[in-house]
Amino acid sequence: MRVIFFDLDRVLTPQSHVLLIADRIGKKEEFKRLFKGNIVGSTGLEWIVKQGIKFLEGYDPSIFEETAKKMEIVKNGKNVIKELKKNGYYPILITNGFYRVAKIFGERIGIEEAYGNKVEEKNGVFTGKIYSDLMTLKSKGDFVRRILREKESEFSVSVGDDENDWFMFKETDFSILFNPTPSIINKIKSLKKERGIRELTKFINLIVANDDLNLILPFLVPKPDLFPKVFNMERKIIR
Repeated sequence: MRVIFFDLDRVLTPQSHVLLIADRIGKKEEFKRLFKGNIVGSTGLEWIVKQGIKFLEGYDPSIFEETAKKMEIVKNGKNVIKELKKNGYYPILITNGFYRVAKIFGERIGIEEAYGNKVEEKNGVFTGKIYSDLMTLKSKGDFVRRILREKESEFSVSVGDDENDWFMFKETDFSILFNPTPSIINKIKSLKKERGIRELTKFINLIVANDDLNLILPFLVPKPDLFPKVFNMERKIIR
C-alpha cells in the first residue's frame, strides 16, 4: 500500500478552517491575534489551539459541520485524490486543527480517514476543552509513524504547507511542501538559519509554489521505470 498524508489548510482548502469558524462565532479578530503571536514567534501552535478551543465554549457543535460543508476545495483537489486512489495510494487527512471539520471535508473529496483535535461536548454544546490528547507538532509525526506501521506501507508521501508539518515530513519517504507562503519560500531561498526553516528543509523533496494540486501528480504517478528517479531527485521548486 502507498500511503499519502495531507495537511488541511492551504493544502486541500485555500482557507483556514479555524478562522472560518472564528468568523461564524464572531471571534475572528481574537483568533487573528492568536495567530499573529505564532507568526512573530512569541507563542507556539499548541498554545494557540488550546486558547482557540476555549473560545468555542457554549457554542453548538453544528458549526463544525456547517463550516466543513462550505469550505472551498483547492484547485483540482477532487480529481487529484481520485487519481491517486486509482494508482494505489491511500489518502489520509491529518491536521492540527479540528478533527470533525477534517473528517467531513475529507469525505467531500474522497478521503475517508482523518485525524485532528476533538473538542469536548456536554449537554449539546462545546465545553471549551480538548476531548483527546492535543495534536501537537511532534504528535503529528508520531501519528504518521504509527499509521505507516499499522498499514505496512511500501511507500509513503506527506503534503504540507509550512514549518508545522516538518515532524510529518521526516516520517515519510517523499515530502512535498505545497502552496507555502511567499515568506517561507524567501526564507528557504535565502538559506536563513532559523531553526524551523532549517529543520523543515532537511526533509523536503519537492516544493510546489502554486495552489494547483494537480502539479504534484507527475511526481507521484510516474511510470514504474521512473520511480527510482523520483526517489533520488534533488529538491526542486515547481511554480
